[in-house]
Amino acid sequence: MADKAKSPTDLLDIYGKKRLMIASALAVKPKLVMLDEPLAGLNNQEVAEELGMITKIREQGVTVMIIEHNIRAIFAWADRAIVMHRGEKIAEGSPPEVSKDVQVIKVYLGEGYF
Repeated sequence: MADKAKSPTDLLDIYGKKRLMIASALAVKPKLVMLDEPLAGLNNQEVAEELGMITKIREQGVTVMIIEHNIRAIFAWADRAIVMHRGEKIAEGSPPEVSKDVQVIKVYLGEGYF
């Protein structure tokens, strides 16, 4: 974001705003970062870049918790997933385990997911 340091934030596109929010959260050197929908509204390239950045954060020893509806991207990235529906946990485990759960398939993935 160094190239945007002197730009007004209202001129940032959605991708820039999401990166700025993450950078702001990291400024206090947290042990845990919770991100709400960091991939929403991003195109495939931006999703890949965002997940790459989040991976680097995790590699620096920061625990990252993501709330996200882009389930394909999260399943490709996450070590562990908790799937909720209407405020209730319906599945928990590794993405491969969770993706085979009958309720997860019914509610989020659809029958033709795999």
